[in-house]
Amino acid sequence: MKRYHYTEADFITKKAAQATLLRLLNPLKPFYSDGCAELELGVTSEISCKAFDTGFAVTKQEDCTARSLKGDGMDQMLWPDPNTNLIATKTVIPMVVYEIHEGTQIIETEFCYL
Repeated sequence: MKRYHYTEADFITKKAAQATLLRLLNPLKPFYSDGCAELELGVTSEISCKAFDTGFAVTKQEDCTARSLKGDGMDQMLWPDPNTNLIATKTVIPMVVYEIHEGTQIIETEFCYL
């Protein structure tokens, strides 16, 4: 599995952040290839909150999983309303919900499209 490493410098400006995210998140990849992608992030927060790390919308017939590798996230599926996707009438969105606490923590999510 290919691993990527990003630093604060990759997100220092809006333009740099957009370029970094476009390299990281190729939106067409799930539609033409099988496999898994892992994303590890260092999160620093001044407040406690929830973070929703989501994958791409997939049809109910497709097999897709999301799971937390670090950070004690809870694996879930989001069921949007029917006919809210331009490609398929019924979709699900795999996601992991993390409890983010004040301070810094590491979260890692794996998405597998089979």
